[in-house]
Amino acid sequence: FHVAIIIMTNECQLAICCGPIVTTWNCSSDAKGDTNTASFAPRSDNTPVVDVSWNSSGQVLASCLSLENSKTDNVFFSSTSQNAKLLDSFRHDAGLKRPTTNTCTPKPGIDAKATCISFGVKSRYLVVGDDCGTVCLWDIKKRSRVRHYFHPNQHHASLQATLDPTDSNVLSLSEKAFYIFRLREATLAASISETKSRLTRYSTSSLEPRHVAIGTGIGSLNVYDMALQSRVLSMSLHTGSITGVQYSAVNKLLLASASTDATLCFSDIATGNMVQSMSLESPATSMSFHKNGYTCAVGTDTGKVLVYDLRNPSEMVASYQGDGKVLAVHFAPNTASKPRHSTSSTTSNAME
Repeated sequence: FHVAIIIMTNECQLAICCGPIVTTWNCSSDAKGDTNTASFAPRSDNTPVVDVSWNSSGQVLASCLSLENSKTDNVFFSSTSQNAKLLDSFRHDAGLKRPTTNTCTPKPGIDAKATCISFGVKSRYLVVGDDCGTVCLWDIKKRSRVRHYFHPNQHHASLQATLDPTDSNVLSLSEKAFYIFRLREATLAASISETKSRLTRYSTSSLEPRHVAIGTGIGSLNVYDMALQSRVLSMSLHTGSITGVQYSAVNKLLLASASTDATLCFSDIATGNMVQSMSLESPATSMSFHKNGYTCAVGTDTGKVLVYDLRNPSEMVASYQGDGKVLAVHFAPNTASKPRHSTSSTTSNAME
């Protein structure tokens, strides 16, 4: 199993969750080669890494592992610029008191399994969701959990959780509803539900912060206005479950989506029309759209990751073969300036 980091250029890195091992792959000189690799594991056992997230500098990778032992850390921070040095670790829900109405309250000694992880825009905060419908907000500088949020129906796991583009709301998706929590007040501001199919993935846009695109299990994509909780657009682009959706960072009308029907699609949300479609080798399990606006990576259920350039969609840019299903892929942020080298050895400074 591998969690691979593909470095296509100095500004293009990809993290891939495919098991307990983290592999770094430098393919800038040979896009289809398999050289210059290095591996490390957040833990020494075979616990799978279920999700990863880059900090804003692209120098730290946060990983969450599927562990339910309440005394064992399940969130790990590794430096991608210091030979994968372990910077810190903690248990996302240590000591958390869940509501008595929570039908998924773990037994003593057993805590919920982390399911997703995401840094905020400025990397001050980290969001971790779990299979009991709880979302924990950690302040990385203070190294403490500062807020927690509960799904109204706690037995519905958090499939994806992030901060919104303004870092003012915490967002979480279950298969039944999309939740918007006020960050500071830790209260539910609004929710969006779907009755025709389960919800699978979502994406917000920094260019259009009010909008959220939500994928479903039947292959439809719905765009909502979060402030009004109203549907703006509905598209049926896929015949299988949507496993990845992401807005372009440079074009507010362009939306990428991947599905178990083995297709990667790009659509115009102004018209609802598909503008480009690519056939994949196997069903997609995850997808990431780089901030450059043209590089897109798709993880598959065979362990293969396919990288495409939207400017030349007929030819694959790079591929990586891991073992087992790819659980997540995430591009590192595009940093124009050189990484800062701090003289401080504190973990909080390294992760800011």
